[in-house]
Amino acid sequence: MNAQDIVKTRKKQGLTQDELAGILGVSKNTIYNWENGSKIPASKITILTKWAKDSLINHNIKTDSKSQKFKSDVELSNTDDEIEIFTNKNGIKFYEYPDGSTKIEVIKVPFDAYASYLEAYNDDEKLHSEFSTATFTVDKVAKGNYLAFNIKNNSMNGGGIDDTPSGAEVLAREIGRHLWCNGFHKNKYGFILMTKNAIYHKDIGDCNNETGLLTLHSRNKSDDPFEIHMNDIYRIFNVIKRTF
Repeated sequence: MNAQDIVKTRKKQGLTQDELAGILGVSKNTIYNWENGSKIPASKITILTKWAKDSLINHNIKTDSKSQKFKSDVELSNTDDEIEIFTNKNGIKFYEYPDGSTKIEVIKVPFDAYASYLEAYNDDEKLHSEFSTATFTVDKVAKGNYLAFNIKNNSMNGGGIDDTPSGAEVLAREIGRHLWCNGFHKNKYGFILMTKNAIYHKDIGDCNNETGLLTLHSRNKSDDPFEIHMNDIYRIFNVIKRTF
């Protein structure tokens, strides 16, 4: 049992490092170190080997239920013997590699091409012909709808470690409209709001369900907060990853 075996088996089970740590009775940091090549004590190798063996047995026994899961959540289509490709209900592709890593491929929307996106966003064929894609490393195959964005301004760049400079590329997961009425908790990297006239990368402050108004805040202190009505917003996304 080596680092790649641990990562591959964990990914197959759909486990995070936290979840595997709980199963094995070790810390998340221990799992992280093992997956990055740290020496594994002999006593733990025995436990890991049993866990991997049980995983394989369960995988074979539950083939039917796993297939049913893929039918309801994702579609599996292998292009070769090395890479597995999954497509979820929203058409988002995930690639699982032999080393256990997983990548997501999504349409990329540059902020300065937002007008073009509005003209095409209901036409999948046009979207894929006019916009490029971006890939990000993720923990596992997942449900949900995702887009990538090229950030154009510094409204969310206040100098903090979680702030985002102009030119960054971000991965974002859509928040279903039925969830908007519950308000918006503070998000580490902020939100992307796609509106009738513009696209914004902001923090969402007040959410007034009676008036339908959201207050949007910048992390750049030179930008003032402003309000926008929910009826003027098409889609809202959580920013979950960034690359510079």
